[in-house]
Amino acid sequence: MKLVLAAALACLLLFAGTTLAGGGPRTKVESRTSNGAVASAESDMAEISPNGRYLTFWSSAANLPGTAGGTIEQVFLRDRKTGKVKLISKTTAGAPGDDTSEDSSVSANGSRVVFESTAGNLPGGVVGDDQVYVRFVKTGRTKRVSKTSGGAPADNESYDASISANGRFVVFESYATNLPGALGSGDEQAYIHDLKRNKTKLLSRTSSGAPGDATSGDTAISAKGRIAVFESEANNLPGALGTGEFQVYARDLKRAKTKLVSKSSAGVPANGDSFDPLISDNSRFVGFTSVADNLPPADGTYDQVFVHDRKKGKTALVSRTSADDPGTGPSGNGYPSNNGRYVLFESEASDLPGDFTQIYLRDRTRGRTKLLSRNNAGEPAADGADIPRNRVLTANYRLAFFDAAGDNMPGIDQVYSRGPLR
Repeated sequence: MKLVLAAALACLLLFAGTTLAGGGPRTKVESRTSNGAVASAESDMAEISPNGRYLTFWSSAANLPGTAGGTIEQVFLRDRKTGKVKLISKTTAGAPGDDTSEDSSVSANGSRVVFESTAGNLPGGVVGDDQVYVRFVKTGRTKRVSKTSGGAPADNESYDASISANGRFVVFESYATNLPGALGSGDEQAYIHDLKRNKTKLLSRTSSGAPGDATSGDTAISAKGRIAVFESEANNLPGALGTGEFQVYARDLKRAKTKLVSKSSAGVPANGDSFDPLISDNSRFVGFTSVADNLPPADGTYDQVFVHDRKKGKTALVSRTSADDPGTGPSGNGYPSNNGRYVLFESEASDLPGDFTQIYLRDRTRGRTKLLSRNNAGEPAADGADIPRNRVLTANYRLAFFDAAGDNMPGIDQVYSRGPLR
């Protein structure tokens, strides 16, 4: 009985991000082999499941399976509860992808992982041509996602895919000319693929159904797949500037409505480039980056991170110091928590601690901004850090994930977790 209780407690602590000894947050290497060894080459993070159990990352480390001795980057799924690591970017027959695979996204229960790959031995693949695939982890099947509803492979590059937490919907962008609403002018469109119905539909469209008339992309999707966000420079979408600059939009797939997200709390469209949207799992909050000078208190000098509350219609600056001053340097990739209180973002602002680009957590309730990309001695990552445009914060706001370089970080050039954050 004691052993059972001890095991249960250990599991609880793992996903809560706490330690028995208490104390402050710790930084841990997450890109490891099944036997616990740190990956032997650079690894980059893709996404964490909401409960913090499943992590996807990509690496060419020779001590990870399928990397051809360290020459091919592959996508992996790590179960943080069992420690097991699985190669994801492989054929249904089990052969590793024969070219680069990266940028993955995982469903909440870890059963489905989408990724992009230039491998020629994946379904419908052509070496050097990025396409989107889904790996059904339990059944061992790999299927093409970037395809028409009739099953024909997309005839041009497709990438930047994300899967809804419920594992049903995949959003991505594509240059393909045989997908619905394709512009055929070298411009991308944003798409959503329903894995249950095996249908691919245009995401970047007006509320009346017309395709966006210029480049759209950089998609993200809510947990249940009802709301998807994307950026677009289309002139026929609401709030378009008509100057070739991007705005951020949310598409309600149930109501077939497309609304502007990159706007002030008064409803005025941002007057400068707005891009890189990320949506909370519950779909209420959207983080985005903008250089607009009419989203106060930003003055348009630098790219700044904002969060828009879709319920209240309010937009707030996130990339600021604990003194509430806007960051004096470019910031981006803002990922909001479900309650909107916390936003993880990256920045190279000179008035935030650390050289190079670093990762920060903004507590909007307390008005505090904390450096997260640091080692256990409290030092910022020596060569900076990055976060992908995916889920990087657990649903309970206890753990954050990022990748970082620098010889002062454990393992060097790996994927890390930081927590407990509260």
